[in-house]
Amino acid sequence: MDAYPFIAIIIGSLLGLGGTITAYILIIPEDKKAGLNKFLLFLHDVFTFKSLLLEKIVRFFYVLNTISCITIGFFLLFAGSTMTLMGFAMIIIAPVVVRLVYEGFMMFILLVKNTIEINNKFEKK
Repeated sequence: MDAYPFIAIIIGSLLGLGGTITAYILIIPEDKKAGLNKFLLFLHDVFTFKSLLLEKIVRFFYVLNTISCITIGFFLLFAGSTMTLMGFAMIIIAPVVVRLVYEGFMMFILLVKNTIEINNKFEKK
């Protein structure tokens, strides 16, 4: 049995622990926020959940799926007589369906985001 995976796990865990301690000392505290550059400020917001990565990921996939539906529909228009109707449906109906699905995801994310903002306002008072 090869020892490499176990060594990689141990070294990775120790480096992760060191990185976590460093982040808790240098990045996460609110009093350190003023002196951070843009990248470290981004990390501060990510680690303190002030910006939600899921929102950006969902937005990326929404744009990707909408553009993919339109381009696939465009190519289906010229694929043959039986696919022309499918192409029109992909261009017109599919982006609407994609939008409705992603709005459902975004409503949940915005609900969580607004709850976090309300909690932060109560903590300040």
